[in-house]
Amino acid sequence: MNKIPTVEVVIPAYNEEKNIKVLLSSILNQKNGSFLFKKITVMADGTDNTANFAKEIGKNSSIPITVIHNPERRGKYVALNQYFPLVESDIVIHCDGDVLLKDDAVKVIVENFEKYPNVTMIWAKCVLLPPLNYIERVNYVGYEIFSSIRNRLGEKAMKYYACGRLYAARGDFYKTINIKPIIEEDAYVFYLSAEKYLKSLYVDKAIAFYRGAGSLKEYLIQAKRVRLNSLSKYFDKELLKKWESIKFTDMAMGALSFLPKNPFYVISYVFLWIFGFIVSKFSSTDINWYMISSSKTLIKE
Repeated sequence: MNKIPTVEVVIPAYNEEKNIKVLLSSILNQKNGSFLFKKITVMADGTDNTANFAKEIGKNSSIPITVIHNPERRGKYVALNQYFPLVESDIVIHCDGDVLLKDDAVKVIVENFEKYPNVTMIWAKCVLLPPLNYIERVNYVGYEIFSSIRNRLGEKAMKYYACGRLYAARGDFYKTINIKPIIEEDAYVFYLSAEKYLKSLYVDKAIAFYRGAGSLKEYLIQAKRVRLNSLSKYFDKELLKKWESIKFTDMAMGALSFLPKNPFYVISYVFLWIFGFIVSKFSSTDINWYMISSSKTLIKE
């Protein structure tokens, strides 16, 4: 791109009134860079004050904020499909409604698109916030184990960096997407780009912070989400197999490597993971995204 690239942000949000102000503030206070921030679009589904709060912030914002509100819970893929034809910019940054962006995340993303013109997708680093209770501490150890495995595998683990909390795409690709009925919309976008032989890049300096499950019930809900894999309906099995690089043995070796450092929480995580696997294996397989409340409030009082 020879001209100054234009950038826009889309935020699909369902009942995110507890975090939408914090998120928008983190976007509006991004460090300046060689790009033109064109607009922010909040796809606000639900019945709480998410849409109202976003509109309120938009009144005094230097960046235009458009709020598209629907009181029904349509599903994230439906909201995004409504948004795709509205894309106007060279670069589109997608972030969930329950994250907080590091103050240079947008700048870093744009710089990497400029540096690597053959890259179509950029996947950011999603950092779990410090734990506040036992379940969060156990979950945090699991996050550290998983992160170490991804880092060791490098580009082979690109699919596991495909996290919907924060990613970006070139606008000419993003506006052509139409996501099928699925809850793994981030993985769907990744495989769609891979199917078209488009290059993805993981950028660890573009950071979004999030909070994980805060109770056993919420952990089990997340475990079920992981098992609700319907990608095989839409993509070739060989393509899926190519990127499913993390095996059970990798997880086992990863846990063992962390055992001397934190034995109590590593053992707790292994038992929790096994329990979650068993429960999710025998639960229903509908495509509803069951909500957890802990992730809705990033800044705890």
